[in-house]
Amino acid sequence: MNKECVVLGLNWKRIGGWSAILLSVQLVIITSIIMLFLYPGGYDFWGVKISWIGYSEVYGVPTPLNWFLYATTTTLGAALLIVFLFSWRTVFTETTLSKALCWIGAIFGLVGALFWAVSAIFAGNLYGNIHNLGAEFFWLFATVAVVIYSIAILLKKDYGYFYALIGILPVLIFGVHVSGIFFGSAEVALQKVGFYMIPFYFALQGFGLLRYSRKFAEVQATAGHHLEE
Repeated sequence: MNKECVVLGLNWKRIGGWSAILLSVQLVIITSIIMLFLYPGGYDFWGVKISWIGYSEVYGVPTPLNWFLYATTTTLGAALLIVFLFSWRTVFTETTLSKALCWIGAIFGLVGALFWAVSAIFAGNLYGNIHNLGAEFFWLFATVAVVIYSIAILLKKDYGYFYALIGILPVLIFGVHVSGIFFGSAEVALQKVGFYMIPFYFALQGFGLLRYSRKFAEVQATAGHHLEE
C-alpha cells in the first residue's frame, strides 16, 4: 500500500469518527432546544412521543419552525450516519467474511438512514402513514445494521470487544420497540429511550473509530520506519 492510499484511508477513518460524534451532538442539541423552548405549552418528556416535536402543528398551534428544525437535524443525522457507516466499513478488511458483513451492514444502515430522514420530513400530523412507515423501517434496518457490525467487531480482535458489547443495548431496545409489545405510556418511554440510544451508541462508536485511526496511524508509521531502514 503506497503512502497516498494510507493517508487517504486514515483521513477517511477520522472523517467517519467525527461524523458519528457530530451526528450525536447536533441531534441532542436541536431536539433539546425544541423541547425546552419551542414546544407549545411545555413538552411532557415521558408522556409525548418524540415525533411530536417535529409536528407542523401541536394542540392547534402552528409549529413550522419545530418541523423544520427536527427535519433538518434528522436529515443531517442520516447523512452523517451514512458517512460513518461507510468509513467504519474500511476497518474490517482482514477476511472475506468481515468485508461481506460490513458491506451488508453499511447497506442496511444506508436504507435505515433514508427511512429515518423520511420519518422526519413527512410530519406525523400531516402524513401519518408515511411517517410511521419510515420510523418503523428505520428501527428495523438500524437494528440489523448494529447486529452485523457487532459481529464484525467480535471477529476483529484488536478493535475492542467493548464496542461490540454496547451494541446489545440498542438491539434490545430497538427489537422490543419494533415488536410492538408495549402500549400507552410504556411505549412512549421505550421510544424515547430508543431515540436517545442513537446518539449514545454512535458517539461511542465514533470515539472508537477515532481511537482505532490513531492505532492505524501508529502501525503505518512504524511499518514505514522499518522500510526506510
